Amino acid sequence: MKKNLRFNRKGDFFDIMTIMGMSIVVVLVGIVLYISFGDLNTDIQADANIGDTGKAISQNLYDRFPSYVDGIFIFLIVGLWLVSVVLAFVLPNDSIFLWISILLLVVVLILAIIFGNFYEEFVASSDIAGTELNFPMINFVMKHFLETILIIGASLLISFYGKSRMSG
Repeated sequence: MKKNLRFNRKGDFFDIMTIMGMSIVVVLVGIVLYISFGDLNTDIQADANIGDTGKAISQNLYDRFPSYVDGIFIFLIVGLWLVSVVLAFVLPNDSIFLWISILLLVVVLILAIIFGNFYEEFVASSDIAGTELNFPMINFVMKHFLETILIIGASLLISFYGKSRMSG
């Protein structure tokens, strides 16, 4: 039985949307968890019933939390990007859809601008202001979200439509 790849595509612009969605979710959840864990850690450090070992463990975990979330964030973006590029290179395509893909890339870039602005407003709110500085990789990518998505989208276009030129 032949599989219909037209409705089961991987390596296309839905992958970019997945990368964008996953990045926003990781950023929001990571920052909110860090703030919540900071409040919990403050309570743990002030509690006289908790021993010094428990306080040290809690403080150590709180200090390392931003680097863990940063690492997960970069791993997800780079990993999903590489998988998408490989899948885009492997899948059959028709170059007649190049213009539709470019139009979709423009739509995705507009969404990237909206997500980037949302991030800027989110981290500028009074409860969160300054917290983003604890997440340097997330902060860099999200402040350059449009450029990041443009690079991902352009590499997908090249991988998806440039393979026919490469193969002769």
